[in-house]
Amino acid sequence: KRHIARLHEFLEGSIKMLSEAPLSKEAKDFDRIMTGTVASGEQAIFVDSTMDQKGLVTDILIKKNEELVNLSLNESTGSGEKTIRKLSVYCSDVNSDGQIEIPDA
Repeated sequence: KRHIARLHEFLEGSIKMLSEAPLSKEAKDFDRIMTGTVASGEQAIFVDSTMDQKGLVTDILIKKNEELVNLSLNESTGSGEKTIRKLSVYCSDVNSDGQIEIPDA
């Protein structure tokens, strides 16, 4: 079962779904969700998820032109292969600059 992130808008008393983006196919259970910025300075949501095998995968979600975009997803394979790590080390702002670093362990 694939997980999906959805972007909603609350306007004039009602909630409307604007868009959705798939999460990495390796994501099994959500472990930690945090906000911060990516290298370009854009605000992002970082979703650390456990996988079937030991370790974590991180999905990086941004809002671009009213669309939710998963920056870490390889669209042709559905994998978050660039953010997979075997150790259970979470993303964090290691140097307190507001930018979230993803471990490559």
